[in-house]
Amino acid sequence: MTWTLPQRMYLLSCDVKDGEARTGPGRFRGHLMRAAALTELSFLALVRDERGKAVPAAAEGVDDRFLASVLDDVSSGKPRRWSSLIQHGTHVAEAAVRAQLAESGAVIVVGSPGLITGGDVVVNDVEQVLGLRERARNAVLLDQDPTVIPTEDLAMALLAAEGEVDSVFTLSERWGHRRRLKTLTKHLEASAPPLLTAFRTANATARSYNGGWA
Repeated sequence: MTWTLPQRMYLLSCDVKDGEARTGPGRFRGHLMRAAALTELSFLALVRDERGKAVPAAAEGVDDRFLASVLDDVSSGKPRRWSSLIQHGTHVAEAAVRAQLAESGAVIVVGSPGLITGGDVVVNDVEQVLGLRERARNAVLLDQDPTVIPTEDLAMALLAAEGEVDSVFTLSERWGHRRRLKTLTKHLEASAPPLLTAFRTANATARSYNGGWA
């Protein structure tokens, strides 16, 4: 099955321990889901940047329910800043993506997911999570020319770094590779909306407001 970028980012946020992949506390995870959705919509040429704000780029829609809901946020009303769109609806974004993964059989939800803990969500295919993680890490750690890195892998890596997804990059790794991450961000945003910059802004706002627990 082909996962959407938000679904891949949710899987990447799972910790793999003792042969099991489970979600841990999800600081910024709601923001991460929204940023990933907007990133994918921009890759699909359905949204674009206009003077620092998101606007629809095509009349077409998208089949995925979560992507469609985020696209509707862009299409309805006046153009909004990217960071505002990332912050909008974060309290339901994680649950929406988690439900999609559960419906597809990718994860099993045990008990009632909570706001802070993220619930107990077990991934059925641990190797899939490890494969996604390797792709994201290689995009940063192998020091390849940015032009040869698949855009999808680049997006996963940079979203994970900005979203402080420790299961992909630890704090020390993010600090140690900060120049590399800056270079890759500049490369990606040269041909796409400034979503990573907006994601950073949204996270900073959330951190000052509620610690990032969307």
